Amino acid sequence: MSTTAICPHCGNVQEVTPQTAGRALACTSCGAIFRSDNPYATPVSLKEMPAPGATGARGAPGTVNFDQALSRGFNLYTGNFGALVLVSLVFCSVQFGLAIAQQIPILGVLVALVAPFTLTPVVNAGFALATLRLYDGAPAKVDHLFAEFRMLGELAMLVLVQVGIWMAAVIPSLVIAGVAIVPWVIRMDKNPNATPEIWQMAVGGVGVLLFLVTATVLTMGFFWSYVALVDRRAGFWDAVRTSWTITRQSPGATFGLLLIGGLAGSLGLIVCLVGIIFTLPVYYALTVAGYRTAAPAVEPATEPAAPPTAALLG
Repeated sequence: MSTTAICPHCGNVQEVTPQTAGRALACTSCGAIFRSDNPYATPVSLKEMPAPGATGARGAPGTVNFDQALSRGFNLYTGNFGALVLVSLVFCSVQFGLAIAQQIPILGVLVALVAPFTLTPVVNAGFALATLRLYDGAPAKVDHLFAEFRMLGELAMLVLVQVGIWMAAVIPSLVIAGVAIVPWVIRMDKNPNATPEIWQMAVGGVGVLLFLVTATVLTMGFFWSYVALVDRRAGFWDAVRTSWTITRQSPGATFGLLLIGGLAGSLGLIVCLVGIIFTLPVYYALTVAGYRTAAPAVEPATEPAAPPTAALLG
């Protein structure tokens, strides 16, 4: 037997079955996420939703719904603009501070070597966590940006895996490009006016194209890794597998969200350097929204309440 639930955001009425009772629901009108503990009662407040990872399922993810991800992502951004921009402001301040620290003699070398495996992935994961909490209806604060220091080991391993796979994957393209470029550079050392031969241009072009394709595939493959890690909390390798599974099942949606989110972030830098503070949250909002269409927040099944009986109605 099914009944209805009312979206606490827009008032939309939609069907709720006993099988979906007590689970996170996506409003069919505005895309907001809410829950009905009792299929015969009004949905509870979004503030009562659990934090990501607390009760999330660890099953295989599904496919990304691109249209829903876009709609829900921008709704998440506009509906939580203040909170996301505040987190983004602190995030950008941390990155700016690291960039300044790297200019200091000796200390800069240490920061450049250590930060990519410590503070940088921590704040990236923290931004994903804060955005995921907002999407799931839980409050998010600046503190969440640094909350994932508790997973520093997993984050460091995630970065190491990414770096290792990147290095191994791009070697063929670099070798191919080098076969064409190195002889040309040697010739230019003897004759500055030397031009590349046709075969060098062709082979070099193949190497560059292969590099671009490899870089695009790798970027897409790891696109969901941070949000998967903070949501599922099943370790760095689970996050890597989850991310690649989602990308493999939804390559078009993954590429589209990556492209739009990346362009939004770049636009903030191009228009005005501080603009990144306002556009970076778009990237995270789209990432989280897309991830949630493939891996909805699933809570422990609860026994649905019995429907009203004739005696009660009487």
